[in-house]
Amino acid sequence: MKVVFIDDQKDICDLMQIILGEELSSDIVCFHETQSAKEYLDEHKQEISIIVCDYNLPKENGISFFERIEHMNLPFILITGEVYDKDDPALVNFGHKKGCEVMFKPTREKDLVAMIKSMT
Repeated sequence: MKVVFIDDQKDICDLMQIILGEELSSDIVCFHETQSAKEYLDEHKQEISIIVCDYNLPKENGISFFERIEHMNLPFILITGEVYDKDDPALVNFGHKKGCEVMFKPTREKDLVAMIKSMT
């Protein structure tokens, strides 16, 4: 299994590489912005099992990024930390799309691992 993890905070990416890598016995490929993630996905789509993406990213939010790669039909977990986001219609609708889930921060690692396992 190979997981693409996108978060603009390097320390979160580093931590998730260790935790998810150990818990899932998987390769975790991290990106800090969506354009490099998109380029990687274009070249390695067949190798990817799931994408985990933060909502608040520089230049493009996680939903906009998903819309650009939706045609790839990869499972997608969107993580957001804004309290007001729970009622955001865009997030509510996003969570109803096939192969998509929304998680709210703070996210417990074991919950994220369980969600990844259930979607792959």
